[in-house]
Amino acid sequence: MVASASPIPPIDLARMAAEQLRDPKVAELRKQPGALKLKEVNLGGYNLLCDVSTSRPRPIVPPLWTKTIFDAIHNLSHLGHKPTTRAISARYVWPGLKREVKNMVRACHGCQASKIGRHTKTALNSFDPPDRRFGDIHVDLVGPFPPSEGCTYLFTIIDRFTRWPEAVPIHNAEAPTCARALLRNWIARFGVPDSITSDQGPQFTSGLWRELNNVLGCCPKHTTAYHPQSNVMVERFHRSLKAALKARLLGPGWMDELPIVLLGIRSTWKEDLDAAPALLTYGTNLRIPGDFFPSTSAEGISPGSIFVRDLQENLRKLSPLSPVHHGPAKTYLPRDLMSAEQVYVRHDAHRGPLIRPYDGPFKVLCRSDKHFVILRNNKPHECH
Repeated sequence: MVASASPIPPIDLARMAAEQLRDPKVAELRKQPGALKLKEVNLGGYNLLCDVSTSRPRPIVPPLWTKTIFDAIHNLSHLGHKPTTRAISARYVWPGLKREVKNMVRACHGCQASKIGRHTKTALNSFDPPDRRFGDIHVDLVGPFPPSEGCTYLFTIIDRFTRWPEAVPIHNAEAPTCARALLRNWIARFGVPDSITSDQGPQFTSGLWRELNNVLGCCPKHTTAYHPQSNVMVERFHRSLKAALKARLLGPGWMDELPIVLLGIRSTWKEDLDAAPALLTYGTNLRIPGDFFPSTSAEGISPGSIFVRDLQENLRKLSPLSPVHHGPAKTYLPRDLMSAEQVYVRHDAHRGPLIRPYDGPFKVLCRSDKHFVILRNNKPHECH
């Protein structure tokens, strides 16, 4: 800390003394000092009006100098408003010091970009319930894995209505490879979906992927960057898939185990659906290893046309369900966010331990509940 009679550089004592003589607020304070005990004190060869009611003289700071004093003390370690107020008031005094220091701490660029106690987090939006099977799918990538038969990634697909999953081994994570995997392993079997939801990986934001969606007549949708919970359905599938592969693997050949793992996942009963994905896809449960007796006798099987009619009727009666969010969703929205003229943007990518978590501030051009358009590098930039 600083000695009692030594000003904190770069305070110009001559200019402060001259400003004390000119400032009307200081003149008013001379007439009505209140609880202060004012006296001219020689500091560094200049007479400054100080409060001497404490053990150390405290110069009266004119309004033009309050920001300079604040920066000199607060910028040492960017403490909160209470310790900053305590440190300043022990050395200086001016009318409304506590209120002004609190406002200046709140406006401090370094604190806003680095010292974040609660990050802004709004409630997740929900997808519109699908109205048919295979109409809305989610895609993603898992990997890289140890090479198995030349493959190091899995291209994953899941239908939002039936929860039917696919995991296609691929050799690389490039856009052409992902496009071929989608065409050969999903569209050739289940037809063209209405929408394809993915993250903002380079494969799914490439020109090839956009052109594929245009040719097929699909609506591409992208989740918020660095927020895998936005694509929760496929992320849960990934957890189940990787856990099952790790449990079954005894060597590096994970491709040999993949078909059996997928059979188990497709046959697993979903509590929120009250059905298994296979049942909603084919109208019957799949026979798995260990099923020694058929689920229905031959006499109970309807003729083909009747079976198809009954299956179609039952599928029409199905009510689509949104995925269940396990656990309470914690949200936080600053009161002044929707009216602020400038905002900071969280830097979600990997960063070093001393890199500030927020960039900015940036001017707000327009906003909605979930999206802001800011001026970044002199260009409009959309953020979530």
